[in-house]
Amino acid sequence: MNKILVIAAHPDDEVLGCGGMIARMEDVFVFFLGAGRQGEEKENSERIYKVSNILRFDFSIDGDYPDNQFDKVPLLEMVQNIEELIEHTKPDTIFTHYRNDLNIDHRIAYQATITAARPKGEVKEIYSYEIPISTNWGFPISFSPDFFIDISDTVGRKIQAYSIYTSEVGFMRDADTIKTFSFYRGQMCGLMHAEAFETVRRVI
Repeated sequence: MNKILVIAAHPDDEVLGCGGMIARMEDVFVFFLGAGRQGEEKENSERIYKVSNILRFDFSIDGDYPDNQFDKVPLLEMVQNIEELIEHTKPDTIFTHYRNDLNIDHRIAYQATITAARPKGEVKEIYSYEIPISTNWGFPISFSPDFFIDISDTVGRKIQAYSIYTSEVGFMRDADTIKTFSFYRGQMCGLMHAEAFETVRRVI
């Protein structure tokens, strides 16, 4: 992984899904399709800036897509925006949401990303990340991780970054839960703490 692009539907998804991975990599760009809850757009922009300093990533915010209403936006428009970003950033690896996530915005973000990153150009690897209480609350649970990244040294920064998103911290999304969940994923692969991903495409 040389250049990584993370597609996130909302501010906080990048931290929950792959904040530990972001913190340990050097060249990461995060694209936020939406600015979060209505009325919090300005605050979220400020929060993202603080989070980006903690995890060390570059970012841009589309911001035009309404929270929990991505299905009201023409998919082609979203696809074209992501295509332009891929052309601009030229990533070899993309991380995005899971296809069967309970959250409608997450599912559409996945669909748009996969369409925009159809086999062409330099994108060789695509992985889906999980969001606690939305990826794992769908029934039947079908997220099946096959790729793990050691975040034992960066889980603290992940927790610190997530604390910035004060309006999102709460049930199943507090520091203890994040740490416990990363410990659980770590135990699946012989690590102290890990983030888990499902491979969408990998070309060697």
